[in-house]
Amino acid sequence: MSIKLIASDMDGTFLDANGNYNREQFEKILTELQKQEIHFVAASGNNMTRLNRMFAGFEKDVTFVAENGAHIVENGQTIIHHSLPKLQVQALLTYFSDKLLDYRVVISGINGAYRLKKSNFDFRPGFGMIEEKEYEVFISHIKPVDDFSQIIEQEAISKVTMMVFDAHEAIAQDFNQNFQGDLVAVGSGYGAVDFIQKGIHKAWGIEQLMERYGIQADQVMTFGDGGNDIEMLQMTPHSYAVDNAPEAVKAAAQHEIGHHKDNAVMEIIEELLLKM
Repeated sequence: MSIKLIASDMDGTFLDANGNYNREQFEKILTELQKQEIHFVAASGNNMTRLNRMFAGFEKDVTFVAENGAHIVENGQTIIHHSLPKLQVQALLTYFSDKLLDYRVVISGINGAYRLKKSNFDFRPGFGMIEEKEYEVFISHIKPVDDFSQIIEQEAISKVTMMVFDAHEAIAQDFNQNFQGDLVAVGSGYGAVDFIQKGIHKAWGIEQLMERYGIQADQVMTFGDGGNDIEMLQMTPHSYAVDNAPEAVKAAAQHEIGHHKDNAVMEIIEELLLKM
């Protein structure tokens, strides 16, 4: 097996039940990967604000495919940022015009993330795989605004997110069936739905890196658990869905491994590649 790039989703895949990971173990793995000239890629729906906190101390050693592929960062520098067409963002907000508060809409741009001041983002017990303190830090970095019109006009928008908890699957299905535009809704964990441009996903971001590094699909290993991971699980024969993934995601992967809460991703990297 000649793997040259490992890409893993974060929440529900690489991270444990509290949104953390074993930093000491990861540092050892990262050092060995670098010796073997294997790139480690954090492929996430998260923005770089949270990913930089997540990998503090490793920012220049990890490559990031953030915002579901729209924002690619290498050595701490943005190399690609794909923005949504402004008319499509406006059409999306019009489609959900009476639900913007209830669905806790967040717009992510190149300069930050934004939410409506009147939306309730209080922590809810059982809010996915993240500790309350980390959630509060996460929310504190989302800037409250009176409305989104100025943001759409001035920002390069990466994606739009709705934190809708139990209703996320129905909302995504309805949107994908009825929205007349170039956007698609994908589940991104925590009961959230991300709205991204068709064709711009994690696999697209990884393909940009493959071209940059001169590697092929059979030299890529991917790990995931959510609907926004399906394309990158389908792109390589070395794809792994964690045990907690829905059946549709498992069907997209070539292999199934243990539960994310049991550190399955780092364990399989050690077992298959590093023999540590």
